[in-house]
This record gives sequence, C-alpha cells and structure tokens, in this order.
Amino acid sequence: SGSTSYSLQVDDSASFDSPLIQDTTIAGSYTPSPPLDLGAYYWRVQGCNDSGCGPWSAAWTFSKTALLSDNFAEALDIAGAAYSSMQDTTKATNQAQDPALPCIGHAGYHTVWYRLTAASDGTLLVDTLNSSYDTVLAVWTGDWGTLQSVGCDNDSGEAQAGTSQIELALFEGMAYHIEVAGTEVDQWGSLQLHASFRSGHRQYLPMVVKQH
Repeated sequence: SGSTSYSLQVDDSASFDSPLIQDTTIAGSYTPSPPLDLGAYYWRVQGCNDSGCGPWSAAWTFSKTALLSDNFAEALDIAGAAYSSMQDTTKATNQAQDPALPCIGHAGYHTVWYRLTAASDGTLLVDTLNSSYDTVLAVWTGDWGTLQSVGCDNDSGEAQAGTSQIELALFEGMAYHIEVAGTEVDQWGSLQLHASFRSGHRQYLPMVVKQH
C-alpha cells in the first residue's frame, strides 16, 4: 500500500555516514530546527507505512548561502534535475538596469539572480515556496540590458500565499536567467528557491505572465 509517512536524512556528505538530520516522522514539508549552517547538503527520503519502510530515494542536493547573487553578473548556477537554495535578501539591492517585470509593471526590489543553461529540451518548474516575504519570479533570456521575458509570475504559488511559481519549456543549449524580487520596497527576508527539470517537453508551454 502507499506511504503514510516518510523518513528523512540530511547530510553534508553523499554517503550519509553520519546524518546531520534523521527524522522518521515526516508527513509533509520540513523545516530544520535549529537552522542549518551555510553550506551544501544532500537529502533523501524513504516512504513508510504500517508494513515498514521502503528503500531510500536517490539523493538530491541543496545549498544554504548568504547573499551571493545580488547582481546579475553574480548569479548562482542551477544544475541537475533538482535544485534548492536559501538566501537572506535583507541586504539585496537593485541595479540601474534591472528590467521591468511584466507581471507587476515595474522593476522589483531587493533582486537576486540565478542562471541555468538547458542541457536538453525539457520543462522547468521553479517556485519560491516557504519564502518569508511576498516574491515575484521572472525568467529571462538574452544579455544584460536587453533581456527578453519568457516567464513572469506574481503570487500564484498554490501552497502558500505570496509565493510564486513558473512552469516553462526550455530548449537545449539556451541560457536562462531567473530573477526573484520583492514586490514592494519593504519586501525582503528569507528566500527559498526550488527548481526541478524534466527532459522532454510534456507539451508546449508558452510564455508565462501571471498577475494575482
């Protein structure tokens, strides 16, 4: 039968020899307490029910960083099928050429940047779930100063008010720039960005612009 709970392991080593977190009672989302230190981590889960627990999943990675991607040129690289990052955007700034976000009609505030080059045709799902402030999310192609919008979303995150998500078709070899911003000048805080990539296009997904 199906899983009714999950066991979780988090470690700074892919071997999971001495997990930093081992919790056998996960029923939904999970927030480490106390918070993890800055760094790169691995995590995996196994499904459990009254009959016991199944095998461990493949390991995924995430990083917890200080503010490292304030400017476009300092964007954090996204690679692999699953990616997560946490940043404190309290001290994030704006650049003079920050583009206007189509889904809010003006440039965002306290902007941070990520970049991704598609290894193959596929579909990207990116969201800001579990962030502590009202985010707007955008995906761009092109060069700084002449960026072209291919996706923009404000507050359509289904699981949490104030969060944003975009599902978008990517094309092999093309570089994409992901921007996260506060919707207003007083919107900043703990940012969580999650991205997952599936090879192959499930369907053609057009440019996304959502205003809520």
